[in-house]
Amino acid sequence: MAPAGYKLTGGLSAAGRTSADLMIEAADDVTWLVKVHVIAGGEGPTLLLTGALHGDEYEGPIALTRLARELAPSTLRGRVIIVPVVNTSAMAARSRCSPLDNLDLNRCFPGEADGSPSRRLAHAISQALLPEADIVIDCHSGGTAMTYIPCAMMHPLAEPAIRRRTLDLVSAMQLPAAVVIDETDKPGMFDTLVESQGKLFVCCELGGGGVSPETVAIAEQGLRNALIHLRMIDGSPVTALWRGRREARLLEVPDLGFASAATVAGLFEPIRELGDIVRAGESLAMIHPEKGDGEPIPVVSPRDGMLFVRRATGRIEAGQRATLVARACSSAREE
Repeated sequence: MAPAGYKLTGGLSAAGRTSADLMIEAADDVTWLVKVHVIAGGEGPTLLLTGALHGDEYEGPIALTRLARELAPSTLRGRVIIVPVVNTSAMAARSRCSPLDNLDLNRCFPGEADGSPSRRLAHAISQALLPEADIVIDCHSGGTAMTYIPCAMMHPLAEPAIRRRTLDLVSAMQLPAAVVIDETDKPGMFDTLVESQGKLFVCCELGGGGVSPETVAIAEQGLRNALIHLRMIDGSPVTALWRGRREARLLEVPDLGFASAATVAGLFEPIRELGDIVRAGESLAMIHPEKGDGEPIPVVSPRDGMLFVRRATGRIEAGQRATLVARACSSAREE
């Protein structure tokens, strides 16, 4: 292996449609191989599209794999680098984290060349792919644990020009929601590494709790809308259809006070739907004792707003996030 801890074979600069392999020495006799697709057309920016930083999130990889097949170099202005599955060992294990070290890859950036397997993978992405990119869109979902209103997310950025351009991009993707969310409680995110370099970054949360034709279609339409907004392809953007509606909302989650967690372990029963308007103190779900020998405990909304995220699984542990509420956004465009 190279001293950097990874090896990129195939290159990223050739015109047309090419592919490369990013190889990372993860442990003794174990090498991670990450497939990279490159579609290069005429003059224009470089967009890096990534999926499956968590191995139980499938909507993004499906949409990215299809985009890698269908995007035509002859109609493209600029270059698109597509990595449908970043965390290949976690994907093989159907797990949020890699079984090689049980670390969350999206808490490991910028990584370490000689660190644990996930930190080595983060280092390879940071060193081999990120320097090539002007814009990054990272595709996530709630995985097996949570379900989101499909959305494009950004952080409340300090620099006015970057904030405005990022907000324009998340809005232009025309997913069911565009969300400004404070995630300063999560060190080591890919998001903050990209932002620290002055590049545009958007995180998509594309559903979760199981893949559906609707969520895959939403993912594909949002990515194509982004390419149209960036003037990398021609076309007219289309608002993604969610539950029969073509409605894009601008929301914000300004602090952790909008989240609720389970106070006890038990069986999770949702009683309100994603997209419902709720009031502070209103019950959103019930947690039933597993042995059936007690009264259910309500999970209440901590704020007025819209139910944006909820638990997808039928069982929850004490302390695990149960719901997240968002409110109409009023501050993202402030200078």
